[in-house]
Amino acid sequence: IFDDKGHVAGVQGVVYDITEKKQLEEDVLNEKRKLESILSLFDNIDAVRDFDDLMDLSVNGIVKTLECLVCLVATDDSQTDTFTVNKVQGINGGSLKEIRIGKKDPLVQYVMDTKETLFVQNIEYDKRLQNVPRPGFLKRSFIISPLESEDKVKGLVMVTDNQSKPGAEIFFNET
Repeated sequence: IFDDKGHVAGVQGVVYDITEKKQLEEDVLNEKRKLESILSLFDNIDAVRDFDDLMDLSVNGIVKTLECLVCLVATDDSQTDTFTVNKVQGINGGSLKEIRIGKKDPLVQYVMDTKETLFVQNIEYDKRLQNVPRPGFLKRSFIISPLESEDKVKGLVMVTDNQSKPGAEIFFNET
């Protein structure tokens, strides 16, 4: 914009806020990476013939896809009425492999009764689980999923968020 004497008096323009567009693009790329990771996992599963290799591949795939702090697979130990941790990734696996998860634990009992995945964004605000204790390695945001065979829960997959400092967790979202 020029004044009467031809000097610049101001500037006129149009500004577009593309924040939402950029966030949407990032979200789409993130979902694309997750899908590619899952498809890669499926491709690799077809070639696995050993159970331990399958569990390693599964746990590694979950950790990579969900970017989680801890992922473990525990299988039924009917002699002790517990689930024994077989595979773990994300923290010191040696100490977790000694853990037995009791079938009477309220979170485990919930998953065994419903035979559905328990998805918790923040246990402190989840009305289903008020005053329910959780194992120390599970943070405020976690997933517990049953492994079923012959209509019985034969194992569990447990996944926890990717931060451990209270108040600073990056909670799982529903994707």
